[in-house]
Amino acid sequence: CKLTDVDMNAYYGKAVAWAVDKGIIAGYQNGKFGVGDPINREQVATILYRYMKNPAVSDVDGKLAKFPDKGNISEFAKAPLAWAVENNIISGMQDGTVAPKGTAVRAQIASIIMRMDQNGMFDA
Repeated sequence: CKLTDVDMNAYYGKAVAWAVDKGIIAGYQNGKFGVGDPINREQVATILYRYMKNPAVSDVDGKLAKFPDKGNISEFAKAPLAWAVENNIISGMQDGTVAPKGTAVRAQIASIIMRMDQNGMFDA
């Protein structure tokens, strides 16, 4: 694995190498994966978007326009978040924001995966 902090003998080593090989995870610009780092909402959307093979998204800015914190979305995460909104996978927080830099909690991940399954995204 090209990410310098990934121990290939650790329980996660093969999984990270697989995700890197498939283009699902790229790691940080410093060449690290961030093994113990928490994950934020825009990173979750990006990983799932890449897992779904980067589907086309039209009117990215339009889909994100309703979120008052849209300016906080990293460039790499705009299309993935727009895709997640378009497919009703992510709808935003109770306060109307998308909170792209907010830590994704377990309940949110469970909801996201359930919505993807309900949308038939995991069907073979």
